[in-house]
Amino acid sequence: MTDTGALLVAPSPPRQARPAAPGAAGVAQTPGAATAATTLRARLNAAEQAARAGRLDLARGLCASAILHDQPLLAGSAELLRQTIAVLLYSQAFGQIARLLAAVQGRRVRLRADRTAGEALVAVAPAGPDAPEEYVLDPTRFAAPEGDQLVRRCAATLAAEPRRDGGRQDDRPATAARASGLAPWLTTKG
Repeated sequence: MTDTGALLVAPSPPRQARPAAPGAAGVAQTPGAATAATTLRARLNAAEQAARAGRLDLARGLCASAILHDQPLLAGSAELLRQTIAVLLYSQAFGQIARLLAAVQGRRVRLRADRTAGEALVAVAPAGPDAPEEYVLDPTRFAAPEGDQLVRRCAATLAAEPRRDGGRQDDRPATAARASGLAPWLTTKG
């Protein structure tokens, strides 16, 4: 039989604090988190290139893998969340965007494509107090010369977190951006 007495008195290694999400305000990034964020950015860039080349299934798969493995990074970094949503917009994976926002921000969002929307992103008036946020997208607008800017703006609008201070149901990111004049390109259907 082995003597286990020495194992019981050996000091345990000091506990390390859980690393904060990359990009969190006032918190220094750990080297591991910075490396993971860099790897995620590279994966998202590859997915964007695949989507632009017309390989939408590959782009969606790369995004799904990134979302599955790096969800904590996406929850902690607004920049990475916007980039992920932009890639999903390029690959027309609107269902994945809705699931991503539900998982990361706890928001219920419904997206649907309509080539006759006339605008890149249209916020639809809520059907009721418990209705999900609803947006209509015109994916043909993303292929226009100003398509990159539209995709980035749409991604920023969708990634914006709703108010958590008990604001009215109408105080949604799209409504607030439009009212402030920051997103005049965003229209509302009522």
